[in-house]
Amino acid sequence: MAEVLDFPTSRIHAWARQGLLRPDRGAGNRYVFSFRDLALLRAARELLQAEVSLQAVRRALEALRGLLPPGEPLSAVELTALGGRVLVREGDRLWDPDTGQLALELPTDAVADPPGDVHPLAPRRAAPQGRHPHADDLFDRGVELEGREPDAAREAYRRALALDPGHADAYLNLGRLLHQDRELDEAELQYRAAVQADPMHARAWYNLGVLMEDRDRTEDAREAYESALAVDPGLAVAHYNLALLHEAEEREAEAVQHLSAYKRLVEGRGPR
Repeated sequence: MAEVLDFPTSRIHAWARQGLLRPDRGAGNRYVFSFRDLALLRAARELLQAEVSLQAVRRALEALRGLLPPGEPLSAVELTALGGRVLVREGDRLWDPDTGQLALELPTDAVADPPGDVHPLAPRRAAPQGRHPHADDLFDRGVELEGREPDAAREAYRRALALDPGHADAYLNLGRLLHQDRELDEAELQYRAAVQADPMHARAWYNLGVLMEDRDRTEDAREAYESALAVDPGLAVAHYNLALLHEAEEREAEAVQHLSAYKRLVEGRGPR
């Protein structure tokens, strides 16, 4: 999915965990996506390319799922960008999924007189119980800031966690930024908080394993990689790192086993 759409793998995983995508589970508990998921992600990518913010795309998809009739997939409607907003087109109707309000699509020669008030078709969807929607907005803001303002990204993740102490992705990304800056004690705390918040977060276990290697804690690293593979046996890089650890300890059979798994995964669909 990530390779076909040129879309970040981390974003696909995050949206699947948040319920915006609803993949099935296949062998080894891996995500199995449908063509409808593919269509939804393609629409999201096109909105981002139209310079709609990541927060607006996520909010629109989340709101749309609450407003559509039960059983109707998000891909059943067309998403479009207008003035930095995400709108839904259903036949000749255009409406804002964030508010439920109708939108007017005026021709270019339309008179500039303002129209009358437009009343909402449905109330704003309430946030799912136990989640804080603003925390997700702050997380998305952190993702956008990482490349150019890492300190601001850190602050965005910390603010997200203040609102939602169970936001595993925010712990993970904050830990990675700290890890990159060699703030290893704090990075370890964040990675461990991520796996405590979501024990099925393979990437958090993997990052913890890398950190343990950086701290020369080989046994802890091996346990973290094994935990990552218990969640996602298709995480090729975890197999590769485990192969190197076993090779260094002269455990030839285990090293060959994990290296073979890595090669099969890489040859089959590219490393993850």
